[in-house]
Amino acid sequence: MSPYLRKEDKEERMKKATAIFLACLAAFSASQVMAGTVKITLGLHELRGGFEDGELIATPSGIPGVPDGVKFGTFCLEITEPVRIGGTFNADVSDAAIKGSTTTSDPLGAKTAWLYYQFVTGNIVLDTGAKATDFQYAIWKLEDEDTQAPSDWATIIWTAEAQAYYDMAMASTWQDIGPVRVLNLGEAPNYPDQDVLVTIPEPATIYLLGLGTLSLIRRKR
Repeated sequence: MSPYLRKEDKEERMKKATAIFLACLAAFSASQVMAGTVKITLGLHELRGGFEDGELIATPSGIPGVPDGVKFGTFCLEITEPVRIGGTFNADVSDAAIKGSTTTSDPLGAKTAWLYYQFVTGNIVLDTGAKATDFQYAIWKLEDEDTQAPSDWATIIWTAEAQAYYDMAMASTWQDIGPVRVLNLGEAPNYPDQDVLVTIPEPATIYLLGLGTLSLIRRKR
């Protein structure tokens, strides 16, 4: 029996591999508007001005690109929206935050995405509650919460450390949000609730991985 595949067999395998790759890519694209769940608990935080301001810990389930059960640190995008500590929320992946109980959305800013990415990758270490709180305040200011919710903003304590995080983000060169996205949280009857940050693989990364897989299939022939 010949160890070599017929041309027709090679073409059939290539068609199947391509179909699988395209299906995976389509599933990933659909995940940008899909729903999974996230449990929210407290990370390092410090109470200031009546808020639980600082790092939250999210435990995801059923969100493509985010490992099930692997906890990650996250931060709120909206100063006026609630989040129930210990609650499990439906979570829609998006590039914008849903504001309050309206359908109006607030696109995630590139500067905010850059700042959060520095935290995720360990370039910024938040090893105290105060640092986590200041980091949260910088995110809110980057998302214009100081002007969109002035009465709430007036109750927080803006520090030199918060200003430093803000200045770092403003000096960044990011023009888009990279792999950072928004998890719009919802828990009946208050949907939508808070909006928090997450990182997921970029479509370009998935595409390159797929090309690598197809290349391996070709070489094995």
